[in-house]
Amino acid sequence: MLEALYLYSDSYYIKNNTDKTPFGKKGDFITSASLGPWLGKVLAKRFKKLVSTTPNFLRNNLIIREFGPGTGELALEILIELDQVNCLPHRYEFYEVSSSMITNQKKTIELSIERFSKDTRKKIMDLCFWKLVVPEPNKFIPDKYELVNGLVIANEVVDSFPVKIFSWEPKNQAETNKILEYGVSVDGNGNMVGKFNEACAALRENVLKRCTQSRLRGKPWKNPRLGEWNVYTKDWIRKVLDSFDYGAAVIIDYGSERLDIDHSERRDTTVSAFSNHHQISDLNEIISRTGNIDITHQVDFTSLIEEITKDKELTFTLQTQAAWLIDNGILEDAEKLFLKLENNNLELLELKKSLQYLLLESEMGSSFLVLDILKEY
Repeated sequence: MLEALYLYSDSYYIKNNTDKTPFGKKGDFITSASLGPWLGKVLAKRFKKLVSTTPNFLRNNLIIREFGPGTGELALEILIELDQVNCLPHRYEFYEVSSSMITNQKKTIELSIERFSKDTRKKIMDLCFWKLVVPEPNKFIPDKYELVNGLVIANEVVDSFPVKIFSWEPKNQAETNKILEYGVSVDGNGNMVGKFNEACAALRENVLKRCTQSRLRGKPWKNPRLGEWNVYTKDWIRKVLDSFDYGAAVIIDYGSERLDIDHSERRDTTVSAFSNHHQISDLNEIISRTGNIDITHQVDFTSLIEEITKDKELTFTLQTQAAWLIDNGILEDAEKLFLKLENNNLELLELKKSLQYLLLESEMGSSFLVLDILKEY
């Protein structure tokens, strides 16, 4: 998964994507950031709230840092919203793994702000800073991130972190639990195929820990199952938290708490892929199309929370995306916007559809969670 998505010039997120990006109707999948202004509106409010509680000597130096900025649409919406209330950040940082993605993001922002005055265009562009963070074979997560005070955003980023897939079988009376790792091999025809091998020590330790947790919850694993372990989650969140002295981090992603991820009735891994908006669950097909499809998994939010709770200076909330949007006044925002567009039926219909998609339980409303972390001064 690391190689397929990140390591080489023809990996999915690294290859030249200036003609066809992974995102949007013409890509392989749609992110919540591309579904209208809604996410940007709420994150702009989150930054404004942070500013209002910031000591005066820090207030004018707050930064917004976004990991995996996608098309740049989310950043643009946040900046437009904040400009309207005279609350722009000192800097907006784009942390990106692909130089072609950076090119796309700059184009998106430059083209979208053409409708504004020259002064506004310059003001927004002057705030934008791009940092290319290239993953390495033994260093997917950098040693550290530059210090920042402000708001850190990671929207649909962690679900594309590489994972290890495991197979677990219950033990017989004379055996221990059988734990294998699903990897890649090459058959006699030179084709890549899936293959199970003995699990490494770190994967085995993680699986046994989660198996024990499930048993202690009264929901023991009884039947053979596949699952996955995100190798990099804890390392990443720890370095993100260590990078700011004051501020907030908002992590929005497809996932669940471990109670659901490790449910006793689950049989299959949550790893899947997307191509032209079609989901692919067959692991061998995913392997055979390496580099040409997005690979993703459900984020185990409990692994993030386990790391957060080690730091007594941090407070956090975990909500479904629908609850988070509603609690932050998105319905009131929508009502105001709909009134302005009452004579534009086509745009009004599109905006209503996009908001429903973000809120409905059958769509993204409950399958996406929002983790909001605060570190006060």
